[in-house]
Amino acid sequence: MELAFRLLLLAGLLGLMEMRKRNLIGVLGIALLELHVRGANLPNPVLFVTQVPVPGDFTSIGSVFGNHQPSLDSVARGGDLYIRYPDGSLKNLTRTAGYGKSGSQAGTGIAVRQPCVHWSGTKAVFSMVIGAPTKQYQVQTYYWQLYEITGLGQNQTPVITKVPNQPANFNNISPIYGTDDRIIFTSDRQKMGEFANPGWIKVLAWVTAAIIVALNVKFLADFFGITATIQGLFN
Repeated sequence: MELAFRLLLLAGLLGLMEMRKRNLIGVLGIALLELHVRGANLPNPVLFVTQVPVPGDFTSIGSVFGNHQPSLDSVARGGDLYIRYPDGSLKNLTRTAGYGKSGSQAGTGIAVRQPCVHWSGTKAVFSMVIGAPTKQYQVQTYYWQLYEITGLGQNQTPVITKVPNQPANFNNISPIYGTDDRIIFTSDRQKMGEFANPGWIKVLAWVTAAIIVALNVKFLADFFGITATIQGLFN
């Protein structure tokens, strides 16, 4: 077992060198594996995620900017939410709660990011994208959505529920708990929304703009004598 973890540690280091990236998540994951290898006892459980590496570094999960894209070429499926207990044991929380799968990720594969533990230590909120194409050239739309997990104890069964009242067709990431228990997060939802103004206001605005343009054109025509010239041609 120790040899396997050390080989995984070496693979992670080589992967970081190959990608030429100082991926903080990868570094933390490697450090955690090293602690697991050494059997170090931690005073508290550690909540973390795993992520399948993505070769590209443009708007992908490991990028500094634009890392909220949920497409398959931006974030590979196959990651999970884990917890490491002080005695060194690991539990795959998402898999235990019925999310994610091993092997082929077609259909219900997931990716997980940015877990935040509640002040009480009894639950956590995180962002997860669910779904992957089931066949070649299949185009589908996916979104990062917020989920909350309870039952983090070593002898408890984790339960994952979707956070209600969040923007449904947008990407919601980076959740944290406020001091008043509200969930604060980042979303790519448009501030005013797609249909901020009703249709009649848009029509009125276009008509008003057209009248203003017409009056300005007449003013310029009168100023340069074009109006009088045109009237003379028809008189």
